[in-house]
Amino acid sequence: MHVQVLPNKVGEHAGLAGSFNFLRFEDDPDVVYTEDLISGHMTANPDTVREAALRYARVQAAALSLEDSAELIARLMEER
Repeated sequence: MHVQVLPNKVGEHAGLAGSFNFLRFEDDPDVVYTEDLISGHMTANPDTVREAALRYARVQAAALSLEDSAELIARLMEER
């Protein structure tokens, strides 16, 4: 498992449109699960999956590196 922190100072980013889970499978199509206040929706629609992959890549690119994220988390744990 990898954890990357997306700092508040990044400001507006591709993940603000709503939360989603991007699921990849070895022998089955990729799936995207989105959720709103009322319900959740799962789809394997290739256009939706492609859009989610792009958004995920943009969020990941804006996040701290794995190392910087780990250092930030460790520092905050020590401070508190």
